[in-house]
Amino acid sequence: MKKLIIAGLSIMPLTAFAQSNNKFTINGKYGTGNAPEMAYLEYTMKGKSIIDSVGLKDGVFKFAGAVSTPPVSATLTFDTKGVGRANSLEQISVYLEPGSIHIKTNGAAVAGAQVTGTPMNNDYNDLNSLVDSGVSQMTDEDRQFMEGKLSPQVTQDYETKVEGFRKRFSDMTKDAYIKFVRSHPASMLSLELFPKIAYEQRYDVVKPLFDGLSFKIKNSKEGKKVAANLDKMRVTAIGQPAPDFEVPDAEGKLVKLSSFRGKYVLVDFWASWCGPCRAENPNLVKVYNKFKDQNFTIVGISLDKSDSKALWLAAVKNDGLLWLQLSDLKFWDSTAAKSYGVQAIPQNFLVDPDGIIVGKTLSGKALEETLSKIFYPTHTAN
Repeated sequence: MKKLIIAGLSIMPLTAFAQSNNKFTINGKYGTGNAPEMAYLEYTMKGKSIIDSVGLKDGVFKFAGAVSTPPVSATLTFDTKGVGRANSLEQISVYLEPGSIHIKTNGAAVAGAQVTGTPMNNDYNDLNSLVDSGVSQMTDEDRQFMEGKLSPQVTQDYETKVEGFRKRFSDMTKDAYIKFVRSHPASMLSLELFPKIAYEQRYDVVKPLFDGLSFKIKNSKEGKKVAANLDKMRVTAIGQPAPDFEVPDAEGKLVKLSSFRGKYVLVDFWASWCGPCRAENPNLVKVYNKFKDQNFTIVGISLDKSDSKALWLAAVKNDGLLWLQLSDLKFWDSTAAKSYGVQAIPQNFLVDPDGIIVGKTLSGKALEETLSKIFYPTHTAN
């Protein structure tokens, strides 16, 4: 077995593993190949990125090690086609925690792989089963979208259909997450799912889910963080006054949200490094151009870093974002993002002329339809 530490990081002493009680093993079989076909285990521990590798023998592989603060999220990658670890799409997620972890695959296929043997992995397997159950109820067309088999060239009304698929797939996965949380109140995985659930769900849906978790989970360090974010979610629920903020623009001039009173404002949290944000920007440009003369504007809040100002401004220019852009360049410590409890981007909040939040997490056609109902109510009704 070969273990590498990413360049620039110190090598961890072997005695660290020998002295730890948090030992794990991973056993499994992937296909029937032999070296040079490889399996790689990647994870980060104590700030160090670790890559462990082993050659396959009749498809069989085994890893052993220890983790300082389990569970640790890891990726198991197989390279059976000689494309190299970084280019291989044969990947399985696994949690490293004390005990014997078993990987069961269907031959040489990662689809449907089962990871069991330790508490977190058993829970993750239960979650995957709930998601798989949802997938099995999807239409043939939706499954083809999910598998990337449909394209604009062969699918009529592709954009409309793919947007509908994305909404249905998102709803299906969130339903699976909610079912898991309700059935696994003592699982740390339930806690990890809260940012995903809270991204689009209302506070009155999310809060009872959190209240139903076990005392130990709610009072863990991570649980207290989720509770704090739920308090912010309550503050930024639809119908609540939008928290004011003061954030600098590109020239350093401070701008307050409250200075836009009298207008509808879409407060848009994004970043130059966020792929989904950049993909949504063309839709924001379309919406801005359609409604900018209807007492509407957008205020962009970038979650870029202090050393990425040039990338932020380049993204603004390249994406054609003509509205006001603000950022304190503090990444996830963004003052505005923290006051709104933002845990994932893109994220937005629609604020009415009186400073009240009247919409959130609006994208694609949903954003355009919401604004149309506000500015063209008679036309929309017809």
